Amino acid sequence: MASVVDKIAKRTVKLLRRHGYLDSDAEFVMRPDADEMFQDNAAMTADFGAGVQSKIALGPRAGHFVRKIGKGFGFEEETPLVKGTKCATINGFNLQAGAFVSATNRRHFEELVAYMTRSPLATDRLSVNDHGDLVYTMKRVFSDGTRAILLSPMELSQKLCAMVPPPRAH
Repeated sequence: MASVVDKIAKRTVKLLRRHGYLDSDAEFVMRPDADEMFQDNAAMTADFGAGVQSKIALGPRAGHFVRKIGKGFGFEEETPLVKGTKCATINGFNLQAGAFVSATNRRHFEELVAYMTRSPLATDRLSVNDHGDLVYTMKRVFSDGTRAILLSPMELSQKLCAMVPPPRAH
């Protein structure tokens, strides 16, 4: 699993660099010219671009990284973290191959689809701190040490909007 996720990560980073979405320092580069759906809407371009970079697109913190509660994240030269026989993570790429569904097993297929289409936000893990910011606590501590993220209400709205696919794109 570690070698497979390592190969996926390296090839994806190479592809992103070749198309100009990632520079040599592993920093994301905005390329709205490459995607027609972004040419007519600057706000959508900023929103999606910030979303993939873990940055804030709008408001007073625009351009800043999402505030994490925990430790940082390494992009490249990370050692693959094998989490089991069918799960591995490296450089932010995660491969999970633990679910197998037979072509004839409709019930398990429906369960897998229901799991994949679940809500991206568990409201019971969302709280407001003393400064009026929203704290979203992760179900488990991430491998990079992040246990929660800190967002203003506007930043949360922006992140949720970025999850909605544009018309005719899904």
